[in-house]
Amino acid sequence: MNDAIDDLVAERLSAAAGDPAALADLRGALIAGLSLAIAVTAEGSDRAASFLCEEATSLLFETVTEHAWAVGHLVNGR
Repeated sequence: MNDAIDDLVAERLSAAAGDPAALADLRGALIAGLSLAIAVTAEGSDRAASFLCEEATSLLFETVTEHAWAVGHLVNGR
C-alpha cells in the first residue's frame, strides 16, 4: 500500500510544483487523510488520539528535516 500512496503523492506533487495553492491543497488532503487514519486507529479514545497525534508530529518533523536537506541540495545546490 505504501508504494501506491508514494506514487500518488509523487504524481500530485509533481503536478503541483511551483503552484503554492495546489501545494496547499495537497498538504490539506494529506493531513485530512492522516487525521482520519488517526481517528479510526484511536477508536474514539481521546487519549489514544492524542498519543497518535504526538507520534505523527514527531515523525513529521523527522521526515521534513530529511526531505528539506535533500530538496535544498537539489533546488539550491547547498
